[in-house]
Amino acid sequence: MEDLSHEEYLAFVLLYAAYADLEISRDEAERILDCIERDVFVKTRRYFLELNDKQRLDVILAQKSQYLGTKYLVDITLAEIKTLFMCDHKLLPIEQFYYSFLKKQLQS
Repeated sequence: MEDLSHEEYLAFVLLYAAYADLEISRDEAERILDCIERDVFVKTRRYFLELNDKQRLDVILAQKSQYLGTKYLVDITLAEIKTLFMCDHKLLPIEQFYYSFLKKQLQS
């Protein structure tokens, strides 16, 4: 498992959320690029796509305390995930599920 920088970790979490429906839409990619530098996004996306879903979740959970150690940081990250899900102006059932799942995982 690769150690990620703070920005790479945020990109990774957002990619995980965006990939809830097994694809990353153009709107979702653009939204992520609003808060992540392009080279970081490209590098992190490449790493993200090399992993299976369990490995992706393991990366998020293994580095959670390092980058999301406070309630404030978790809340900011969850708000960004919600914004990402709403970039196409609708919250799909799978996105609702992933939001609830990530909220539980990140707050625990």
